[in-house]
Amino acid sequence: MDFRVNPTSPSLTQAVADIVSNSPTTQTNIVNVYNQNFVINTNTTKTVYGAGADFPNLTAAYAWLSQKIINTTAIVTFQLAAGKYTINSRVLLTHPNGNRIFIQGAPLTANLPTLNILQVTGNTSVQQANDTAFNLNTRLRPCFATELAFTSGGGVDLLGDLGILQDILFTGDQTVTVGADISDGISVNGGSISIRRIATVGFNFIGLRINNNSTAGIYDSFYSFGNGFAGMSIIGGSTISIVSKIGCISNGNLFTASQGTAGMFLAYGSVFFNLPFNPATINPTMFSGNNGSGVQVSSSCAFAGGPNSLTSSFNSVAGIACISSSTVSAVNAVLNNNTLYAVSASSVATVSVNGASTTNNPTVYVASSGAQIDRTGSTDLTYTTRASPALGVTGNNNALII
Repeated sequence: MDFRVNPTSPSLTQAVADIVSNSPTTQTNIVNVYNQNFVINTNTTKTVYGAGADFPNLTAAYAWLSQKIINTTAIVTFQLAAGKYTINSRVLLTHPNGNRIFIQGAPLTANLPTLNILQVTGNTSVQQANDTAFNLNTRLRPCFATELAFTSGGGVDLLGDLGILQDILFTGDQTVTVGADISDGISVNGGSISIRRIATVGFNFIGLRINNNSTAGIYDSFYSFGNGFAGMSIIGGSTISIVSKIGCISNGNLFTASQGTAGMFLAYGSVFFNLPFNPATINPTMFSGNNGSGVQVSSSCAFAGGPNSLTSSFNSVAGIACISSSTVSAVNAVLNNNTLYAVSASSVATVSVNGASTTNNPTVYVASSGAQIDRTGSTDLTYTTRASPALGVTGNNNALII
């Protein structure tokens, strides 16, 4: 065992002496030294960033914690100071007791914006740039006291669990790490995370990626603007559940082809839930102004949008695009002003958008290759002329819209 963590500890000195003298108290002293130096038994808060902090950055904080075990009786909180801190590299967060680690910024300075005051004017590159700048500078920065500004492809990589991540604005500069093809704002791999009041803006690829059988719970607002591919991506058997509200808008085609971008992207057996504990509660979600589809679901995934909650408008392809044996449920969704379709479904996909609002879409519904769309109760009376195949008629290779 390496006792160099605290070589001046009296108990450590005694333990070494006992080992040399073969004292009967050796085992007790070694246990005491181990607990004093390597085990955190009580709730502990350490400050990060800013003058007089315990650690200059999160990398140093995790380096210190890597030599510790966090007992089940304890929580370690890394309290980030108010201010804007520039980081020019990826930050790796990993610890075997990560579920007992909280990372939180300084308290918010104002209430976070409701989705109805966020600006979305369209999906062209100029509109997206203007909307992103407005939402960042006018809506988010006045609220967040702590901002981590990443350059040179920087961002956060979480390997394993993190108890809570809250009250932080993450911003990027659209660059990638040297030798990499893509860079995300926050990437979660093989673990779980609870998110509270977080925003990701301006990253090269994805604002928040949940990957490799990970789980994420959003217990308060999440916002994502102006990322190159998607605001949020759930991949590889992962799951996100929404307990409050979420907004992923204006995640544009800055570095990828327009058909490959989305506000929300699900693939490879992943699941999105927006099912509040209280059935009377509505958790609003917005996936608008994207240079692609607002919600893109593929490869045996499920999107459970919750009733009266989804807005997906002003996208360059579709409000909802569902393919490859996937399912979408979004009762009373608002799917207006999309460039091509309100809903697109193909390859044995199933979409339920009962009661949807679908004004100003050139084609409201298109289904093909065994897909089915249920829009029962929707109010647009011109569906019969803007659906393919026609309502109630099997077509486009055994597809059906009802």
